[in-house]
Order: sequence, then C-alpha cells, then structure tokens
Amino acid sequence: MKKIILKCFVMTFIISVGGNFVAMAATLSYTPVSPCRIVDTRNTAAGMIGAYSERNFHVFGDGPTISAQGGNSGGCPSPSGEPFAAHINLVVANPTGKGNMQAFAVGGTPGANLAVNFADIGTNFANAGTVQTAVGSGPDITVSSRVSSAHTIIDVLGYYYYTSSFAPVPRTGQTVSYAPGDDGDLQMGVPWPDPRFTDNGDGTVIDQLTGLIWLKNANCFGRKQWSEALDDSNNLADGQCGLTDGSSPGDWRLPNVRELESLIDYVNYGPALPSEHPFDMHDLEDGFWWSSTSSTRLPEDLAAWVYIDGGVSLDFRPKDIWQHVWPVRGGN
Repeated sequence: MKKIILKCFVMTFIISVGGNFVAMAATLSYTPVSPCRIVDTRNTAAGMIGAYSERNFHVFGDGPTISAQGGNSGGCPSPSGEPFAAHINLVVANPTGKGNMQAFAVGGTPGANLAVNFADIGTNFANAGTVQTAVGSGPDITVSSRVSSAHTIIDVLGYYYYTSSFAPVPRTGQTVSYAPGDDGDLQMGVPWPDPRFTDNGDGTVIDQLTGLIWLKNANCFGRKQWSEALDDSNNLADGQCGLTDGSSPGDWRLPNVRELESLIDYVNYGPALPSEHPFDMHDLEDGFWWSSTSSTRLPEDLAAWVYIDGGVSLDFRPKDIWQHVWPVRGGN
C-alpha cells in the first residue's frame, strides 16, 4: 500500500516507549487503510465505559486481540508494524447523559489528542482525528469518559509511521540473567511488541517489531547457491510457496544480514526464534540461511549467512555452497 509522506523535514516528538516518554526526532509518513473496526464496546462483556473511568485498547492486531475489544473478528493489521499514531473515527454511542470522551496514548494525558463532546441521551456523536499511540507491547490508546457513561465505537482509517534520525536497537529477547549487569539483567533496547509476529493468512508473516514481511514457509526453495538464492527471492510472486498476497516478481528479495539477524531470540535455540513464531520450518537439513550481504574482503567469493537453528552465529561462506533461502519484503 502506498505511503503518503506528510513531512519531509526532521521534527521532534515526545513519544511513549514502554511507558517512558522520550524525545525523538522524526519524519512522519501516513498509510491509509480500509476502515477497520478496532473497538465496539457494545459487543464486549465490560460494556460501557463508566463515568470518570478509562479503558485501554489496541489500534491494530490479530483477530483474537481486536475481537476481544468488540472489533473485527479478522483483526486489523498495521501494514508497516508499530505505528507512531493512528487516524481514527471515534463514536460515542448511547450516552447516559451529557459528557466528554477523549482518546490519547496509553500513559498520556487527557486533552492531548482527540475528543468528542456529547449532550443528549440516546444520540450518537462522532469525531475523526489522529491519536498518538504508545510504542511497545500492550495496548496503544486510552479512551476516557467524563461525566457520563457511554459506549464507544472506533474505526481505524490509517496509520502514521516515524523515521527517526537514529535507529533504535531492539532487545535481544534474553530474559535470564547470569551475572549482574548482563543482557538478561538490564534487557536494554526497544521492547518487542506482543504478539511479535502476525500471520496474515496469505502465506506471509509481518514482524510487528521491524515492519518486515517474511515468507511464512522458511524452506520453500530448499538449499541453493548464493546467486540462485538471489534469483529465487527476486522472482517470487503470488501463487508460489503458498502465497495468495497478490505480490509480483521484484516485490520480494533476499534479506540482508541485519534483517536476518533481527529474527533471532537469544533465549531460544533449535530454532533461535521467538517461541510463538508462526513460521513453517519443516524439512530443514540444517539451520543456515543466506543473506544478500557480500564480504568486503572477498566480495566475489563470500557472502554472509546466519545460523538460526541451534543458537545464532554469523560467518562468511563461499557463494558456491548450498544454504537455505528465506525471502522478505518491505522495510526502509
């Protein structure tokens, strides 16, 4: 889906990362989506949002996540992973009296984003606007109802994504500490979204941390030499490898070594991927995958591979040997 670039210069925003508000210099791009219902409290056991109370919601997610909010049973995916903000239509339904409903980022303050004022009992009121979202795992926005109780119905119309002036480093996934001050103790880096991956049901899986879209079948092509791995990835299209995503030759590519490494969960092995990953890892002869990154020292002969089976390691190997192929698309 085409992105509309709204800003072409660097701006500074205050965003919430894991509940902590930090300044980030960024440009924003907007990706419209077909209206998707993310919330309808009329369809939930919790019912109305009570007077002077709040409730948190996700602005994107899979079927179970969104349907639990009364939204679309098939989910509302975010095309490029974790958004900076969401453009939504906020509806107040069946209020018990006059009042005010507001939507803002989880951990934020009422009055910062979108509001709907209502004055009549039994009448629906709506307002469309942009709401900043909390970054990281967990709900994205808070909806508060002031003075009176009311139902809310929310449709998402599009997402804003930021390109920071620096590249935040994600966590490794390691949570067990073996010594004070080690990785498992500090767990530094950008928190992983939960769920980390979303199965799109069309042969693709989106990584909600990076926004990369991976082929669900991690062994469709078997083991190939490096040049064949490049060709097979570049020529991949709808109708191959279980794809029904409408992709064409040229949409897919062989991932670079950083992209391939981004899949690694350092708490696991065999494979070293997040435990709930949805990938099809069948019939693997070993756990080595080619990257598109060539060696600077011997670029004609060597390319980087990543070992994702019994742990993770990276090395350069001759381009004329056979390794697995795992195509990807998207990214910046």
